[in-house]
Amino acid sequence: MNSWLIGFAILGAVLAAPAQKYGITVKADKQTDFRAIHTYTWTPGSSSIDRALDRHIVAAVDAELAALGLDKRDAEPCDAIVTYRAIRRTDVDIGAWRHHSPTNSEYPVATLVIRMTQPVTGRELFRARAVAPVETDTAHLEPQIDTMVAEIFAGYPTRR
Repeated sequence: MNSWLIGFAILGAVLAAPAQKYGITVKADKQTDFRAIHTYTWTPGSSSIDRALDRHIVAAVDAELAALGLDKRDAEPCDAIVTYRAIRRTDVDIGAWRHHSPTNSEYPVATLVIRMTQPVTGRELFRARAVAPVETDTAHLEPQIDTMVAEIFAGYPTRR
């Protein structure tokens, strides 16, 4: 089975878990004509400490923006500026404590925020936030990131 589909199925199962607040939220500026955005460039954000993971996140976002028909520029002038922030945290399953099961009561969770702004004004055009439990090893984390980014851009206004 395709690793993307496996990652998507895992993320879907995790996002369906009723006890936690995981999922994807997308906010797009209602005044912006997203069909008029054709070019973008990156600006530094709070990138991942892991350089390989940082490159993977940027590549995943670049791939989704390319699929939307946007061209990447090395610098301004452009139609939008893109940045991301990523953090990891540890969540605790209180239910495991109630059942006197200390195993698997802690698990890593990632938050990925992708933001697009207007170059001149800095006005926010698009913001998406994905929160999900993740694997800690890079080999399993990268497909999860790809899934998160794909799900984020499934909510991009020109895809609706």
